[in-house]
Amino acid sequence: MYEVNIKWIDKQRYVATGHSGHAIILDIPTKSGGTDSGLHATELFLIAIGKCSAVDVVNILKKQRTNLTRLEVIVTGDISKDYPKHYKRIQIIYIASGDGVTKEKVEKAVKLSHGKYCTLSNSLSENCEVTTKVEIVS
Repeated sequence: MYEVNIKWIDKQRYVATGHSGHAIILDIPTKSGGTDSGLHATELFLIAIGKCSAVDVVNILKKQRTNLTRLEVIVTGDISKDYPKHYKRIQIIYIASGDGVTKEKVEKAVKLSHGKYCTLSNSLSENCEVTTKVEIVS
């Protein structure tokens, strides 16, 4: 079982510590009563799902014996306007390059990540559509 600890600092600032011992500052925008001095929870969610899948994609491409030299993951999300608020749609763009790195290989790795390995992607409800896109650059 994983455990995190979130402690209130002041206004709407918090320090969150993971089971690994690493910590980050969380906050909300000043217009909402925060100090905007840390990541917002909605940003952290997108970061977490992008990083979760990136780890899978890198590992899968290494097993495919590619020489991956770059992987950039860009995650965007649309939040519902009405309550209960939730992500309606998340798009994840993978930009990769390296010897032996093809669009087909990256797409296969992305499909495996979201269909099998990425805990966060697999934890999303049916209320959120996740789409992916792969770009190969030189």
